[in-house]
Amino acid sequence: MQEREMLPDFVMCVGDDRSDEDMFEVIINSMAGPSIAPGAEVFACTDGRKPSKAKYYLDGTVEIVRLMQSLACVADQMVPV
Repeated sequence: MQEREMLPDFVMCVGDDRSDEDMFEVIINSMAGPSIAPGAEVFACTDGRKPSKAKYYLDGTVEIVRLMQSLACVADQMVPV
């Protein structure tokens, strides 16, 4: 995307264990840099309530699937600009 001078305006990452904490940290740090559009919506979510660098948590895979289905539904309703 950067080669085409396009920056993401929506980023979501979901993880469920310690190895995902690095991903959350990169996402958080990217918000201040040139890789994500200014004002982008960024959601870092962990599966289950536990200490994490993620700002949000989801309660299990059922909730994760429900979120993804809701995002897909909203995306289908959006009119291209």
